[in-house]
Amino acid sequence: DVYDDLSIVKGRHTIKIGMGVERHRLNNSSEAQYADTTLTYASPQDFVNNVLSDYFFVGKLTLGGHRRTYFMPYVQDTFKVRPNLTLYYGLRYEYYTVLKEVYGRQAVVTIACGGFCPKGTPLYGPTYRNFGPRLGLAWIPGGAGGHTVLRAGFGMYYEPNQMDDFSDGHESTGQRVDVSSADVPGLTWPVTPSQLTAPFYSPKAWDPSRHDGYFEDWDFSLQRMFPHGFLGKIAYQGSEGHHLFSAVRFNRINRLTGTRPIPTFGEFNQKGNNGNSNFHSLQVSMERPLTSGWLWGTQYMWAHGLSDNGFGAGEYPHIENYSCIKCSYSSTDIDIRQTLSVNTVYELPFGPGKRFLTSGGVAGKLLGGWELSGIGSASTGRPIDILVDVSPSDRPDGVTRNQRPDLVPGVPIYPANRTINHWFDETFLPDGTPVSPFAVPAVGTWGNVGRNFGRGPGYYEIDTALEELMALTERLNVKFRAEGFNLFNHPIYGDPASDISDPASFGVITNQLNTNPTGLGSSRKIQFMLRLEF
Repeated sequence: DVYDDLSIVKGRHTIKIGMGVERHRLNNSSEAQYADTTLTYASPQDFVNNVLSDYFFVGKLTLGGHRRTYFMPYVQDTFKVRPNLTLYYGLRYEYYTVLKEVYGRQAVVTIACGGFCPKGTPLYGPTYRNFGPRLGLAWIPGGAGGHTVLRAGFGMYYEPNQMDDFSDGHESTGQRVDVSSADVPGLTWPVTPSQLTAPFYSPKAWDPSRHDGYFEDWDFSLQRMFPHGFLGKIAYQGSEGHHLFSAVRFNRINRLTGTRPIPTFGEFNQKGNNGNSNFHSLQVSMERPLTSGWLWGTQYMWAHGLSDNGFGAGEYPHIENYSCIKCSYSSTDIDIRQTLSVNTVYELPFGPGKRFLTSGGVAGKLLGGWELSGIGSASTGRPIDILVDVSPSDRPDGVTRNQRPDLVPGVPIYPANRTINHWFDETFLPDGTPVSPFAVPAVGTWGNVGRNFGRGPGYYEIDTALEELMALTERLNVKFRAEGFNLFNHPIYGDPASDISDPASFGVITNQLNTNPTGLGSSRKIQFMLRLEF
């Protein structure tokens, strides 16, 4: 990559002009370099009876040589209108060339071509409209010596998609077969040629009419200095995303005709930029800087994010009905509504410069320089997508994918007292028969439960640390630190099982939020550190 920037200061203006050029090369494939087979069963019972829901095979692929170039010029100005008012404005343009494979080993698949397009057909068309304006201000009401600062800003930001997302054109040249029970009723393993009554080629495809994705971000904040050094802040942040990376199952069966748009091909993924998102948040904080040996801060955020697809969902789409993408517009996979964080640092009042044992000596060295700190955090639960295993032949579009169930009227979703063994509710009839709040949809219909309909458990965690810095000489220090993560060993649970097709596990939580040895959500960890500094 090559970047060059020029800054010009003229009066109250600071102008910056620049250009960035990036050359991207990817010499690999997101597929394995060896043959692979995947068998899918709709339920444990189908597995026992050897009734396949889907059979997928991909042959050996060669390495691809993918190339792409980004051009990104910009201009911006910082204008000091008054001592207490500054404006920021600018414009950035981004152009990403269409990805190509160096040896032309790239196949394009469209309905218009009836399958594979002629060699040399571009994977998609370029986008020339990626203009990203920037606008912001900082204002101190009452003059430069005021205690209140108001800030606001707006910007548009574009994304080129990651390189390996575009390797599909090359990967379509390998042998790929995808057969579902919607095409071959009674599909069993091993799959024999006699079961394949028609070609079921399953390439990878890109939407030829895709556009580069972009976000519109805006924010507004009010910051105020209070007596005794306290600093308060209230802020609003919003964002909208359009043409975001997504994927749909393509070449689906037309239920009226019983055929696929490309009859010689099976069902396959088509990547594109059809996704949309929306985010709003309220952020409130109060902080006290380190004064008299004590620092303290509290941050609270209410947030809500919406989207019609999951994060990283280009490979694994979360959309249920591909004829109605907006029907999946709901809470994002990481839509955590409320978070609270409190942090503090306290310097023990012993040793030189402190309240006690100021004369130093052995006691001053041993008891001086100690610092106690802690962080407490709490959060509400994450969304849960309620699913049901359905055979492709029972879905309205014949797609090989789980769908969402129906909601049973009058049955509560959650019990009065939720436990890790009973997160979702069951109502019992007079004869003791349990009734679930969710039901399997009728054959050929969509479930009416929305995406990410449920909510998992929230959590809280307290971490703390105790450390001392002891000066042995002017140039030699010893530092000791003890840390405790999840100090009270409070269990932080993961999400419950969300597939109603397995009643024994549905609504049961079997894991912690974090199953790794370290990090937020793991069990209590205590560690010690001793370091010599010179």
